[in-house]
Amino acid sequence: MLYGCKLKKYFILLSLVTLSCVVEAQVFIPFTYWGCNPKKAAAEDVTNADFSAGTFSSTMTSGNSIMLSVGQVSGTFTSRVMDIYCGGLWNWAGAIWKSTMPYEKELTSTSETSAEYSGASGSLMNNIFAYYNLNETVANSATAGNDFADRSGNGRHATETNLGSYGVAGKFINAARLNGTSSRISPSSFGSTAKNYTFSFWFRTTASANNLTYLFDTLDGTNRLIIAASCSSALCSAQGFMGICYGACASLPSSTIAVPNDGNWHHLVVTLNTVTGNATMFLNYVTTYTYTTYGAAGYNLNAANVRIGSRYGGDNWFFNGDIDEVAVWERVLTNAEILALYRRGANRLRLQFRSCTSSTCADNPIWKGPDGTAATFFSELYNNSVQAARTGNALYTNIDLNFANFGSLGLPANRYFQYSATLQTDNVTYSPDMTYIRLSR
Repeated sequence: MLYGCKLKKYFILLSLVTLSCVVEAQVFIPFTYWGCNPKKAAAEDVTNADFSAGTFSSTMTSGNSIMLSVGQVSGTFTSRVMDIYCGGLWNWAGAIWKSTMPYEKELTSTSETSAEYSGASGSLMNNIFAYYNLNETVANSATAGNDFADRSGNGRHATETNLGSYGVAGKFINAARLNGTSSRISPSSFGSTAKNYTFSFWFRTTASANNLTYLFDTLDGTNRLIIAASCSSALCSAQGFMGICYGACASLPSSTIAVPNDGNWHHLVVTLNTVTGNATMFLNYVTTYTYTTYGAAGYNLNAANVRIGSRYGGDNWFFNGDIDEVAVWERVLTNAEILALYRRGANRLRLQFRSCTSSTCADNPIWKGPDGTAATFFSELYNNSVQAARTGNALYTNIDLNFANFGSLGLPANRYFQYSATLQTDNVTYSPDMTYIRLSR
């Protein structure tokens, strides 16, 4: 940095000349900094050639993307070493990545469109009636002192009774644990005469398949709507199966879907359709059962007589296990939308990052997740209005990760950079993918 004086003339009355010395700074910018601006210096993987320069383990390229190899449930991809030279002036700023669909992402208030995810329908959240992500960790922490917030924006918040635990690890972030003897969740303002509905749950249990347990129940006059996680001989035509009932419900006809009580997370969708007259269950999308007796008259949801995880009225037949992502629509979701719901949880794309001093990353620094260790991963769970804490609401846009939000990440401002992607699926028919990633300084 150099300093100097310039001679300036000022002509005033009597043509007197005054000399003025002005100190100015001149900064010489090294050539290597030219064109390198914070958050504008970046490297991208966007083509098959970009991805093919990386290393694959049970993964492969498919067009201009990476995905799991055929028949694999888990695999990793390690990127080429990226060189983004900014003279060491700036720390690593963040990462943006894209996939054809949202993976490991909670529902959003606005439907994702093909502009954000090329495979999104743009209609998923149309006619949403109620949605509980069940992320709350203590009682009375939701809107207006309720226990669980309705994140559909419709104000149908819920309270709990004798909940087993708040904040247990969920399919997405947190889940509610019901104890099987007295726990229940009671939504408010549930009245609806739409008659066409879709119900969606993620749940896990190890309870006996022969016990009668309810995931959902509502009583309107003398008519009920029951979604049973499992049936018993007292009301069901067969034991060890899931069931639905609507109407008087003197008995609960069981389906042919065996109770999935293996302790793993499972996705259940129930559609009630007055046009076809059918009620249909989808377990993990691919296992289905249709009741042909729903009819054109449909069913009215009672405004107050509603339970999640137990029977209403007698307050018995309690569900024993964990529940996450409970959502209700006042319409019948299409099969494509139900598959998209399932894949939000069944497919996972998780990333870690590291910066290196060597052009080949031969110095082998550890891979880092949100807490700065190799034990954690970034995913669309952080595509949230409160990014690091994940206490806000999921955003409908692609994830735009700001490393500054993660105080423990600690990526050194080294010249070279790599990312590692872990891809997982619960069903080999459906693989997650990554179509684009951009790392910036």
